[in-house]
Amino acid sequence: MQQRPDLDLLRTFLAVYRSGGLTRAARELGLSQPAVTGQVKALETAIGRPLFDRTSRGVLPTGDAERLATEIANHVDALEQVIVARITGDGGPLSRVVHLGGPPELTSARVLPSLADLVRQGLRIQVTLGTAENLLEGLTEGHQDIVISSVYSRDRRLQVTALCDEDLVLVGTDDWARLLTPERFSQWGAVALQDVAVVTGSSGDSLLHQYCSLAFGVLPRLRVVVTVDDLRGVISTLLAGAGVGVVPRYLIADHLADGSLRELHTPEIPPINTLFLAVRAGSLTQPHLAEVHTRLLLQARLW
Repeated sequence: MQQRPDLDLLRTFLAVYRSGGLTRAARELGLSQPAVTGQVKALETAIGRPLFDRTSRGVLPTGDAERLATEIANHVDALEQVIVARITGDGGPLSRVVHLGGPPELTSARVLPSLADLVRQGLRIQVTLGTAENLLEGLTEGHQDIVISSVYSRDRRLQVTALCDEDLVLVGTDDWARLLTPERFSQWGAVALQDVAVVTGSSGDSLLHQYCSLAFGVLPRLRVVVTVDDLRGVISTLLAGAGVGVVPRYLIADHLADGSLRELHTPEIPPINTLFLAVRAGSLTQPHLAEVHTRLLLQARLW
């Protein structure tokens, strides 16, 4: 090493490494992009090796950057926590804000209750609800820290881990159960759903297609009568008897138990929808994000 880099250079390096972009790092640090670029170049000069490859979509860490981040992240974070604690009177890795994104239904019913204990320990959570595509874009741009997604992203800037599988069920009220009998499905397969009134959501439509593809191997001609941009709206419409639909089992467990909704079809292999946990590559060196990530993976086993 030609000269000893100061803490600001290392802090800036980590911000760029974790966010995957100079502009995003500058926004997080409250600096101009030229200032961030200058600090990265100064650190590269100090250690005598390039740390990032510049691309049209941001920057990618070199092998030297990966090793450096592993070596310094915990130490730099610990120093920053000490400084923050001195200034604010707060301390600990959980005295931070996590920007979390996910689908409305799972986030409300499963994710947030699973993080309640961390909130009691001082963690703050800012939640954004939306579609997988929009949330993953927000993650790469630095607006989110952790995203629960039904889409597996192959973006090299992201680290994606399987979180859980949702059991998908085709349901309706008693009136629909009398029409869509097991015998009808046994005789006609997917054709049994042809021209039947269907209730879907923006994500529910893909769930219905997924169910039919996995359960029947084919997508029948469907007559969509109601489209609701929230699966909770789909469920309330199904309860009113407007049609049939496919939803995750956990959202309607109580309705199946009390008979207000009936499972209309039981395939040999239950169709599932896999959900994923996505973070920016390298960001789990931050203790508060690592804690939330680990907690969700553990709690998801119980969902």
